[in-house]
Amino acid sequence: MSDQYKIQRILQLLVDLSGGYGKTKQQIAEKLEITPRTVYRYLDTIRSVGFVVENRDGYIRIPQNNPHNKDLSNLLYFSSEESYILQQAIHYIDDNSTIKQNLINKLYSLYNSRRVAQTIMHAGMGENVRKLCDAMEMQKQVTLINYRSANAARITHRHIEPFEFTTNYISVWGYDLNKHENRVFKTARIKDVEINNSNWQHKDKHQSKETDIFRVAGDNPTPVKIKMSLRATELLKEEYPLSKELVRLDGGNRFIFEGTINGFQGVSRFILGLMDEVEVLEPEELKEFLNDKIKNRRF
Repeated sequence: MSDQYKIQRILQLLVDLSGGYGKTKQQIAEKLEITPRTVYRYLDTIRSVGFVVENRDGYIRIPQNNPHNKDLSNLLYFSSEESYILQQAIHYIDDNSTIKQNLINKLYSLYNSRRVAQTIMHAGMGENVRKLCDAMEMQKQVTLINYRSANAARITHRHIEPFEFTTNYISVWGYDLNKHENRVFKTARIKDVEINNSNWQHKDKHQSKETDIFRVAGDNPTPVKIKMSLRATELLKEEYPLSKELVRLDGGNRFIFEGTINGFQGVSRFILGLMDEVEVLEPEELKEFLNDKIKNRRF
């Protein structure tokens, strides 16, 4: 392995551990594609140049409030003026733009969640995201006040242990204390967040699931293949930017989308809105799901 490649990995590790939330030895090894033994060597290298590295309950991080890490904190910092300018610039980009999503992903990988949240979120949602960031850092349970559930079609308080955000802070993963399972909650549907005094009680059960391009979470991916008009293709890429890499030209003005999804709810909403411009090729189960939707549709 070249020295340049080693340096690149150590710098990536330095940035990752400075993000505000710790990472386990296994997570570090998998991301950097190195052995656990090499992880320890890299950590020793970081310590040898003066950084303080903490290991709490198996989660390794570089604390930003430690005076010995002051130089790194200054490196990973937005001034108030920089944050304001960056916020204005990001909000001028269309919400579904691939550029906006890539920019936020890069910011998220470089800076701690609270700082990114304050910079990119609209004022109405930013306060709730900040409270969720605080609750995650303190490992506290929260109450989502007046959460508007689209599936249940009702507004209720939800008691959860929040532990992870999805891309662009669109949703938050939390362990639902009433349903006793991990669920994803849309941040835009939360009226307010109340941080409770109770600490996490179910940390060992916290586990997020993969989210498909239609923003549906699940752990049972299903391959799908659909043919679309040029108009439908452009609308798909605008509304769901991650679909861009899964679309190919099929000849003329027809395009093929081929990928995996976690359930039919997300893709069916897209198809039903463009029924005359989308043809489902695979699987048969999706065709049956759409037919049932059409038969039971109320106008």
